[in-house]
Amino acid sequence: MRAEDVAKALDPERFHPFALKLSNGDQYEIRHPEQVLVARSTIAVGIQRRDGRRYFERLDTVALLHVVSLVPLSETEVK
Repeated sequence: MRAEDVAKALDPERFHPFALKLSNGDQYEIRHPEQVLVARSTIAVGIQRRDGRRYFERLDTVALLHVVSLVPLSETEVK
């Protein structure tokens, strides 16, 4: 996937939560546009803390060539 495609999905004015699906079957639930940092060939995904604090537990780096789709989360899946 192209960096521009991911950046477009993260536009704060039209953001809707989505699942970032990877070529190995893994996925990340993206619930806020500030959860992802986009670079030219990679993205960094912030993994939320379980205790609800505003900073992330960790950052996972994913090569954009492994991102196969961005799938909207249904309203029932959005917390």
